[in-house]
Amino acid sequence: MEILRVINNSNVCVLDEYGKEQIVSGKGIGFKKKAGDTVCKEDIQKTYLVTDSDMQRRMIQILQEIPEVYIKFTDSLVEYIRERLDRKLNESLVITLAAHICFSIKRKRNGVDMINPLLDTFKRCYPKELELGNYCLEQIEKKFHISFIPDEAGFIAMHIINARCDNDYNEKYKITKLIGGCIKITETRFPNINKCTDSYEYFTDYLKYIAKRIYSGKDITSVFTHNKDLIKSVNNNHSLEYKCSEDIRKYILETTGYDIMSEGTALMTVHIARITAEADGSQGENQTFTA
Repeated sequence: MEILRVINNSNVCVLDEYGKEQIVSGKGIGFKKKAGDTVCKEDIQKTYLVTDSDMQRRMIQILQEIPEVYIKFTDSLVEYIRERLDRKLNESLVITLAAHICFSIKRKRNGVDMINPLLDTFKRCYPKELELGNYCLEQIEKKFHISFIPDEAGFIAMHIINARCDNDYNEKYKITKLIGGCIKITETRFPNINKCTDSYEYFTDYLKYIAKRIYSGKDITSVFTHNKDLIKSVNNNHSLEYKCSEDIRKYILETTGYDIMSEGTALMTVHIARITAEADGSQGENQTFTA
């Protein structure tokens, strides 16, 4: 296999014999290598076939930024998950979940907890994935000597749900297009947001969850808060983020015919406010964010 790009000592981007780009991992596989060199199949321990160019760029960025200990640890978690699910999982789960774990540990050590507004929904709709999320959380706490609130298991479950390969191509395309449109709206209003944060990751995971529910014909209103006072408070305290959420609401309605209503807009506002707070450097320590 020909090396297209060296990511780090343990990961390289290659062109396989079928002309497809892959990310491959192995001990020292990128050490003193450069583009144009070859990789022996015997040296490859893990292969990630990623057809989506945006996902590939994201994976390369993650591999460059997070310590390898998280990749190796997460690989063992994903193997455990694969053995207990009857659905195929996207190969990218190892890397995206590793990034989530890394960011979550950093956030927790800075004294910040994240409340998961979808936790009760996962208990009802995805009990198996949530059970696996709880297992992963236990292993994380043991490995890194840290303690999380139970909500973190829900975020891990969301990664597992989003990595499932049981949607047809047409549905995946629609989901990807809808998410991309929502992200474009957000980045147009807030061009300085940092995409390499856990808050941005939670925002995109929320968009994936909403999109999958819409295109599978499942109701999503049950995951929204129906507290009118809370909705009003959120929208009043984050007026710019609320306007962005309203633009996203209109886009989703025009694209899918589905209205997320004021309840969905409020939750969207909370996610965007978390992102802009990090971009502004205004998140302090010992905070708990709720929807």
